[in-house]
Order: sequence, then structure tokens, then C-alpha cells
Amino acid sequence: MAAIANITTWDSTTPTPVETVLIPVSAGPVCKWRANTTDVPYIGQQQFSVSQSRDSKAGLTTVTIELVQPVLESVSGSSGGYVAAPKVAFLEKVRMQFFINERTTETNRKDLLSFITAALSATQVKEAVTKLTQPY
Repeated sequence: MAAIANITTWDSTTPTPVETVLIPVSAGPVCKWRANTTDVPYIGQQQFSVSQSRDSKAGLTTVTIELVQPVLESVSGSSGGYVAAPKVAFLEKVRMQFFINERTTETNRKDLLSFITAALSATQVKEAVTKLTQPY
């Protein structure tokens, strides 16, 4: 089992992506990380989690991975020096679940992770998410 540690991510800025380091918040059945970006309020920080649950009757372990990216309201101007507190406008969220049968091998699970990683890099998948278009 890997020890909980920082996770480094990058945004899609070109030509130089901006790095975000997610710091560990809690370890256990649900491991949680969050960004610690100095110029973004706490409520606007990215959050990431990984959890596992086991269904012994079905012989399945479910691994759930979730990323939440809050988008803050734009604050414009001030009234007599008063600046409104930051507020979340909406959340961008992704949740992925792996349903792993107890009969799989580590090689099977590595392949599963490799295949989904490659599929997420495919143009059709990227455009379905970024441009909201369907492959034809």
C-alpha cells in the first residue's frame, strides 16, 4: 500500500501548464487531498478523494476516485471599500468507479488502469468533455 503524499496536477494552459499540488488532508477508508493555492480562497480549492469499499457477498471491491473543482463567482468592484466574501458559483466534478472482482490479478488491474488512462487521452473522449460533442 502506498503512503499518502502530495499529488501534482496541471491545468490545460498552453504553452506552460500551471501546476497545482494537492496536499493530503486525511487518510483512511476515504483518503482526501485538496489544493493549497495561496491566491484562491479555501472554498475555491480543488478537492480529490480515493475510497475503497468491499462487498464480500459479490466478491467485489469498488474503488471510487473523485475530483471536485469549485468555480467562484466573479466579484466586480466594491461598495465603499467593502468586498463581498468569495462564493462558489458552481462545481465541476468527475467521479470514476472501478468494480474489481476478487478473482482478478494485479496484472488485470494494471491493464484496466492503463486502458482507461489511454481512453481518456483519446480525441473523441477529450472533445466529448471539453467541447460537449459526440463522436460521429
